[in-house]
Amino acid sequence: MNDGRESESTPGSEMDSRSNSVAVSTKNAPRVEILPKKVNSLDLEEVSLGSQKPKMSVSNPAQSGSGITKTGLICVATLCVINLMNYMDRYTIAGVLNDVKKYYGISDAEAGFLQTWGVRVTPIGGIACVLALIFIIREPERGAAEQQLGAKDSTMEGKSSYLDDIKYLLSIKTFLLSNVGYTLVVFATGTLAWWVPSSIEYSAWAKDGYQTVKEAEDHKDGNSSLIFGALTCAGGIFGVTIGILASQMWKEGRFCCQKFKTDRADPLVCAVGSFAAIPFMLIGLHMIDSQPIPAWIGIFFAVTFLSLNWAVVVDLLLYIVVPRRRNFASAWQISLSHLFGDASGPYIIGLVSDSIRGNDDSPKGHFNALMTSFYIPSGLLIISGFAFILCAITIIHDKEVFEQAMGYRKKSAKVGDVSFVNGLGSGLETSKL
Repeated sequence: MNDGRESESTPGSEMDSRSNSVAVSTKNAPRVEILPKKVNSLDLEEVSLGSQKPKMSVSNPAQSGSGITKTGLICVATLCVINLMNYMDRYTIAGVLNDVKKYYGISDAEAGFLQTWGVRVTPIGGIACVLALIFIIREPERGAAEQQLGAKDSTMEGKSSYLDDIKYLLSIKTFLLSNVGYTLVVFATGTLAWWVPSSIEYSAWAKDGYQTVKEAEDHKDGNSSLIFGALTCAGGIFGVTIGILASQMWKEGRFCCQKFKTDRADPLVCAVGSFAAIPFMLIGLHMIDSQPIPAWIGIFFAVTFLSLNWAVVVDLLLYIVVPRRRNFASAWQISLSHLFGDASGPYIIGLVSDSIRGNDDSPKGHFNALMTSFYIPSGLLIISGFAFILCAITIIHDKEVFEQAMGYRKKSAKVGDVSFVNGLGSGLETSKL
């Protein structure tokens, strides 16, 4: 018979109620422990790890609100200005490329290599920037806003070597496939921007009956370059905007995408952009000499579809690579995509065009050679589309791995992982006094 004293239960988390044995004692009777029912699986998201709440995640809109800050707006505005200046020279030179070729007496292949001339100068500024990063700029903690409790691997607390970072990126199939698809899109975009204005001029000179390019170079029509520049600008704005909105609606199942909601939306939008740009690009280019208006329309839609993935690919990188390795991943993505994309693309197309044309210096010969060489970016866009489709297959697994590393992935633990909950190895096993 007890003396009226029973063990009092104290408020605690669900983890405490499931993992701790309940001790009942009487005055004269031996201490007996009542073990709880064993747990075969455990939803880790429902377990409270201590009394602290997880940190806020910027990836979760419900937690972070809109996420728009004054600093963020300033960063976006600065990047817009930098990118505007970065691409301004390229598109300006593309509009007067034939004048440059005439003045310096260079071929199509050499003209395609003009945009890489700045590589001789830029390392000086690059070295200055690297020194400033090392000695002046304070290194912040990466991923602090996204880190959940216990996710130390997501921040600078888990430092790694350069080789380890490379191995980490090579283990993410989605990152590799998206880089392949994106680089091929950049290749096609760069060649279009560089050679289409010249192709339009060659077509116009051929229609006017000029027999050689040298004879026709004094007769230029500036309207074609102006129209192409306006279409490229409008297509880029529409393409980036449509790509962002389409991927968000598809992922969240809003409006017309309610029945097609999927986490694979980002790579699928990119694949649609790559495949859809091919027919419009071919139609637009091959109708320039016969029907200019449909040709301009085709070029506009080609640029629009090629621009669908510019923002989507960047967003995709943010949820498959942990924060402390994102700068490394982004640097490699930018370097490789431009090196094998719009930096080498115009040169390759010009080189192929010169090989096809041979000694034919007529405007028609130049035009036909460029049109034939444009089948190269068209074929590469097919490969790009399939790369993004494969990316859609691998993205679910890579996203799960990322969320586990960040500490907010909901997963079920196996039986062996919950031995502590069952009391095994915890010092709470059944014992008799």
